[in-house]
Amino acid sequence: MRNKYYLSALSAFLLIFCVALYSHAGEKDGKKGNDDGKAAEAALMNEEDALKPIEIEPYVYDAVGRRDPFVSPLATTKIHQGEMKASRPRILHPLEKYKLSQMKIIGIVRYEKENYASVELADGKSYTVKKGMTLGDNDGKVVEITADTVRVEEMSRDVRGNVVMLPTELKLKREEED
Repeated sequence: MRNKYYLSALSAFLLIFCVALYSHAGEKDGKKGNDDGKAAEAALMNEEDALKPIEIEPYVYDAVGRRDPFVSPLATTKIHQGEMKASRPRILHPLEKYKLSQMKIIGIVRYEKENYASVELADGKSYTVKKGMTLGDNDGKVVEITADTVRVEEMSRDVRGNVVMLPTELKLKREEED
């Protein structure tokens, strides 16, 4: 019985509260507004505007002059595109730290259809070189080893800035030539 009493009292209170709230909804600055339905019409117009489809301009990405975000900036560039390798931190072999002019061929050996050359550096240390190895401080590649020469092609830039391959020959010095 008490529950029915509390329930009916609560519903009466909510009813009074809602009526009071509704009656004060149209007031502005303490005065009751006489809007003649203009506010309702404005609300209806806002709802109609909200239901209209929004026109969105499609976005077109222009990649001209920008680098590819998925390629590492430290990656090396391709030589056949006319560029040299980008500077990339790596450990250099001692043969890559000296100029070709500071190297001396001290011997050439033929073993199983392949030639090997023994190269002495300016610091007195010697290393064995075969075709395809990197030689010199300008990323030179050993192209061919013959009985008395080692042919190396080094990358260099010409006057216009284009990458060119410079052929260089290192000759085997005979003892009687010294």
